[in-house]
Amino acid sequence: MGKIISILFVLIIVVGCENSEQKSFVKYVDYSGMMLKNLNTVSIPDSQIVLDLGQLCVAENKLRYSHHGKHRKNSLQYFKNSCFEVSHGCETLRNYLDSVPEKIKNVWVDSLLLNSNEIKNVPQWLFQKKIKHIDLSNNKLQDFSIPQDCYIESIDLRQNRFSEIPKGIFGCKTLKRLYLDKTLKKYKVKSDTIIVHGKTLVFGDGMGDLTLEELVNSPRGSQYPNAIQLEEW
Repeated sequence: MGKIISILFVLIIVVGCENSEQKSFVKYVDYSGMMLKNLNTVSIPDSQIVLDLGQLCVAENKLRYSHHGKHRKNSLQYFKNSCFEVSHGCETLRNYLDSVPEKIKNVWVDSLLLNSNEIKNVPQWLFQKKIKHIDLSNNKLQDFSIPQDCYIESIDLRQNRFSEIPKGIFGCKTLKRLYLDKTLKKYKVKSDTIIVHGKTLVFGDGMGDLTLEELVNSPRGSQYPNAIQLEEW
């Protein structure tokens, strides 16, 4: 009887250890627009495809998401409400993080959205994470540099406090695309998309010299001017 109890005790310990090592995964974690100042009150999975800690636009119906189209009433596809429709009765909500949360340092995330917060500095460990896209737009970043050994593929830095293009962007081998304010475009070329040393720099909304009316009325497939390739910046 004593041997049976011992075996059961060992099995309980083994099963308990296995359960404790199980990793949690969620496809889309959305904490946008919750007026968070830190992440103490929310749970972050061990891994996720998208972690959204940014801005949210709530439509007139007070929903965070809308159907793909009114003509598809039975569609299961939902999209986050666009902030371009603020003038049509939408309410804009945001978070108030003043730094990149340490809580996400050891979690896996494919796309990290931190737009519309109060972030002033970016820790070096963030660049060491293998993230495909980071949205840091509409923050308070001013002094910003990217280390040569970074693993980020795409960064959105629009609507910050930069007076010039951040240092180190051409040294990071994995960085493929960078979004910047149009005021930082150095060359007077028609396109707002410039390719330099294999990096794609997109300035503003990427519309070039086109007005919004011209963009809407232009033929499908020809809205944006072709990218300009330069040998050096």
